[in-house]
Amino acid sequence: MLLAPRAAVELRGRLVDSAKGLGATAAKRYQQATARAAAVAKDYVDKGQAIRDGLADSVVRGAQRVERFATEAKTRRDDKAPEYSAP
Repeated sequence: MLLAPRAAVELRGRLVDSAKGLGATAAKRYQQATARAAAVAKDYVDKGQAIRDGLADSVVRGAQRVERFATEAKTRRDDKAPEYSAP
């Protein structure tokens, strides 16, 4: 009977140690998952910003083409317009 209390104390100690180890493992896995999720999110943000920058460049080039076209059309119109002379 004297061994029973000691066995209970040892069992309780092993359970506590096991629970602490499980908690530490869970915390470590959570940190790893969080780091992976952050890396994936950053990758998507970077890709999204690259797409946005590419679209902005395309819009700027398109606007420049429209401006050149309008300027050329106006220049052609001005060159071909007959001079008006008042009677």
